Amino acid sequence: MYFLGIKHGRFVVFSLAPMLVLFVVLTVFPTVAAIWMSFFNYNLMRPVHPFVGLANYRRMLDDAVFQKSLFNTIKFAALTLPLNIVLSLPIAIALNSIKRLKTFFRTAYFLPTVTSLVAISLIWLFLYDPVNGLINTVLGWFGLPSYAWLRDPRLALPAIVVAYVWQDLGYNIVVFLAALQGLPDFYYEAARIDGANFWHEFRYITLPLLKPVMGMVFILTIISAVKVFAPVQIMTGGGPMNSTRVLVFHIYETAFSLFRMGYASAMAVVLLIIILILTLIQRWLFRTDWEY
Repeated sequence: MYFLGIKHGRFVVFSLAPMLVLFVVLTVFPTVAAIWMSFFNYNLMRPVHPFVGLANYRRMLDDAVFQKSLFNTIKFAALTLPLNIVLSLPIAIALNSIKRLKTFFRTAYFLPTVTSLVAISLIWLFLYDPVNGLINTVLGWFGLPSYAWLRDPRLALPAIVVAYVWQDLGYNIVVFLAALQGLPDFYYEAARIDGANFWHEFRYITLPLLKPVMGMVFILTIISAVKVFAPVQIMTGGGPMNSTRVLVFHIYETAFSLFRMGYASAMAVVLLIIILILTLIQRWLFRTDWEY
């Protein structure tokens, strides 16, 4: 038995070793390097990188562009999260109730999730075209005015939210659908015997049982929204008037256009802290009774 235990332990170690190495190389090392560079005036165009302490962090307090990008990031996440959940959960419930073509619809909804964000952004860039775009063409059929969706500071960010939610929706639908299919049927049978309708079943059975899954979906969705980059870069480039400049895009431009790696690293550390705080808050809000 002891010999088998040693063999089993070695098998586990050798199985996990490649993933652990990748995790250290691709996650731990870059995180530590970013934290280290945030304390230096690290510029790729200069041979010397002097230590500046917390100067990069203090600089954010007076950086209007950083504050604007942080506000846009919060606004983007605040629009994306409820819209995604409000759409994905009812669709998952509807798919769970149908008997035929369930696999087809599940695949159709999930397909945009595994499609390149670059390709999707280019498609929506064409759809939003103010002259030849499909959306304005359809509006014209009903006598409605056309809009410069990505050129209007008031509409640009919501337009990107719509495209992003459309791409990300399928993942949450599949997660919710898998959770719904795993719920015990006897709860619903007992509720129907007691005269419960659909709303009562949803309010008192489905939602409480989905609470752990809901917490995971909330965390993954908001982290994904806070880290949005490709649609902004391709569809608007942060414009117009910085109305769509989000934090990850601002970090990218600061690091690789202005070559100020130290300041970009400090902003990346702030983004990491924001994601950590949001994760802890949602983890606390959605904890279940057996996790106290």
